[in-house]
Amino acid sequence: MRQGRTKKRSKSREKRSPSRSADREDSLLVNMLNERASKDRQVLISKDQWDVLKNFQTNYKEMKSRAIFAEGEINKLRVEVAKLESANEKLKEDINFISKQHQDSQNLIRELSKSEKDGNVIAEHQLALNKLKLSLEEIEGTISRQSATTKKYLLKTNKILAKHTKLLLEQQIAPPAKTILIKGIKQMSQCIENVLNSISGNSFEVLDVSQDLEIENHRLQQEKEEAINLYKDALEKMKEQTQLLRDRLKDLESGGGLKKVIEEQETKIASLTRENEILNQHIKSLQISLNEQYTLVEHLKDVIKSLGSPIKSEYNRRSVSPSLIFDENEIEKIIQSHQNKEEKNLQEEITSLDKEIQLLQVSLQKALLK
Repeated sequence: MRQGRTKKRSKSREKRSPSRSADREDSLLVNMLNERASKDRQVLISKDQWDVLKNFQTNYKEMKSRAIFAEGEINKLRVEVAKLESANEKLKEDINFISKQHQDSQNLIRELSKSEKDGNVIAEHQLALNKLKLSLEEIEGTISRQSATTKKYLLKTNKILAKHTKLLLEQQIAPPAKTILIKGIKQMSQCIENVLNSISGNSFEVLDVSQDLEIENHRLQQEKEEAINLYKDALEKMKEQTQLLRDRLKDLESGGGLKKVIEEQETKIASLTRENEILNQHIKSLQISLNEQYTLVEHLKDVIKSLGSPIKSEYNRRSVSPSLIFDENEIEKIIQSHQNKEEKNLQEEITSLDKEIQLLQVSLQKALLK
């Protein structure tokens, strides 16, 4: 009964409101379509396909985490690369600094090597001089010993000769033969006496070769110093004259009468040039004197060799020391280097004087042009 009533009521309501029934039908239709659409979205897959999909999702998550980790490592590597680049720049600066220090050290080593070489040359010269002096002293001692031995033998020979002369004179010999014998004996005695005198007194100056060389070198050094002092005094005088000329030229440039004074100065320049030529001639004469003294030294060396030759055979048996042998090359090098040094100093002084004269001439020409 109740259902019947309801149906009847609904029918009566539908009859009462047709629009409401239409809305209801629409809502039912929408619900039905939604249910069908939800059923259509549900995809049915197999178990294998589900496992594959699950593995894919797992691998995707793992790869994503690895990518994040790799990105972090890349950032760390970038920081390390930046640090390495900074360290590389600093290392380059250090290398440049070390290279500069190395170059400075090389320059210092070259300078020290040059200084050491110059010091070695001086030491070698001094060593050669000491060696020469020792050799001369040894030769002097050897010659003195040989002279004493020779003197002893000569005295003994003289005694034997006197003894045999006495015996011969006691014999009965014909007068001509006796005269010839006495003459020969006197000549032999005279020769022995001359040799004894030469050994004991007259040849002492030759035997004392070391002292002679020192005296000769001292004399040569004094002559050189005197010549150099004269040359320096002349240069100082010429410099003073040049300075006076410059001062005079400045005064004349501000006043009149310049041409006449310039002619006077040119005359003075000509006189200075002549003095320069005279100095050059003096230098040449000094060089000739040095060559003559060098020849004298060579002659003394020859005398030493001639004195040492008679005793050479005996002392060869006694193993003569090598220091007794003269090193002529070293002596020549020492003398030549000393001469070159003196010539170089004189040439530098002459060059400076020529420059002073040229500057003075240029200033005079400029004054004439004004």
